[in-house]
Amino acid sequence: MNGGQSISEYLEEISQRDSNGRYVYPKEDVAKRLAEEISKRTGFRFGVLVNHNGEVFPKQPVAANQDKFVSSTLAALEEQIVALKKIAPKEFEVGFRNADANNLGDQVAFRVRFTSHDI
Repeated sequence: MNGGQSISEYLEEISQRDSNGRYVYPKEDVAKRLAEEISKRTGFRFGVLVNHNGEVFPKQPVAANQDKFVSSTLAALEEQIVALKKIAPKEFEVGFRNADANNLGDQVAFRVRFTSHDI
């Protein structure tokens, strides 16, 4: 996966690499790449948060179905970016929950947590 590729190209590759049958279960590196994209487009710093005082859209679902994963994730990414710009966090982190083959389902939670400047 080339670091110069667009986020949509990257997600297309992920939908193949991280699939288990017809569902996509994103690995940890996907969250990091999405955090890099958000940081690039917002200017906010990302990292692994020990404490957080908010979450943009708690448990925002994205489609795990291989045919819908890319478009669903891109739409959620845009929503997260718009919301983060309004919040103007000190730092944020991105993560997927329910992202393993043991929790079969047609959705995974795309989560963005943040710390504000007053922590």
